[in-house]
Amino acid sequence: MRITGTIPEHIRRLMPREERTTRETMTLPDIEEQVRVNSEKALQRQIADWLRMKGVPVGNPRMDRKTTLAVGWPDFVFPWAPWRGKFVALEAKTENGKQSEEQKRFERLIIECEGCYYVVRSLADVVSALSKVEP
Repeated sequence: MRITGTIPEHIRRLMPREERTTRETMTLPDIEEQVRVNSEKALQRQIADWLRMKGVPVGNPRMDRKTTLAVGWPDFVFPWAPWRGKFVALEAKTENGKQSEEQKRFERLIIECEGCYYVVRSLADVVSALSKVEP
């Protein structure tokens, strides 16, 4: 039997997660997570474009594919040319996004190695953070 139309929330929660693939079958938390992830990806693209425009050699891992980078690795790591010997790590988060324990561990490690680590929630945060990097 094929169900058409919107499935009530209490029924969707009973469905296996792999079967909740469309807006009509996703639960509200599924939809909220998808919006959060898409917002974070958009912010990452914006940051990457701005850094490249400034001539900063930057690489950031794709979040939609499996990677060989360690869990918790920052979204962006790059040398900051105005200050020789400094490197900067940026972790892009949505307004309500929180760092994982692995990300906090990398933050501590980068700071111990005299790098600069910033959690940024907008392009304005990136500009502000980079203006604070000192030699």
